[in-house]
Parts: sequence; structure tokens; C-alpha cells
Amino acid sequence: MSDIKLWYEGNDMVIEISNVIDKITSNTIDDATVNATLKDPEGVDVTGISWPQVVSFVSAGLYRKTIDQAVDVIDKGAYVLHLDLTTPGGIDAHWEIPVGGETRKS
Repeated sequence: MSDIKLWYEGNDMVIEISNVIDKITSNTIDDATVNATLKDPEGVDVTGISWPQVVSFVSAGLYRKTIDQAVDVIDKGAYVLHLDLTTPGGIDAHWEIPVGGETRKS
């Protein structure tokens, strides 16, 4: 799953979802539609860009999306990254990942 834990204010961020597999067949899922939405603690979409963002298939169960730096996160902010996956075969999944906003320092 996504290993993003911090969302750096004013930086492009990469959402990467790995090891997307069908638990029944153990096959990688390479034909899913994956959407990502960053929400504030009240469940409201974070401003700055349009949500959801489509996370694209890369290879063998790996999906990736670069999110523009225009996302309006603040230092010490608390957010939740919502990921929704749907396959043509009827598999649906939803994850909510806590993410902290931070200003990148040297």
C-alpha cells in the first residue's frame, strides 16, 4: 500500500501503491481504476487541485501518481488520504491513510 506519511507543503508529492494483488488468486491487479483524495480532519477535500486524482497503473500491481504542489496543506496539519480501487471484475477496496502536513526543512 502507499507509504506516504507526510505531505510536504509546497512540494509535488508522489502517491505510490504497490503489491496490489487479488487475495484469492494471488495475481497482481493490473486493470484497476484507482482514485486518491486528500481530506482534512472534517472529511472535506483539501483545496488547491481537483479531487479525486487518478492513480495510474505502472507495472505488476504498482500504481503511481504525482500530485501537484498546489495542494493546500499546512505545517502540522492532519489529513487523511482516501484511496478507492475498483476492478472490471468487481473487486472494490477503500483505504484511509493518516497523513501529516509538514514544511520541508534542510
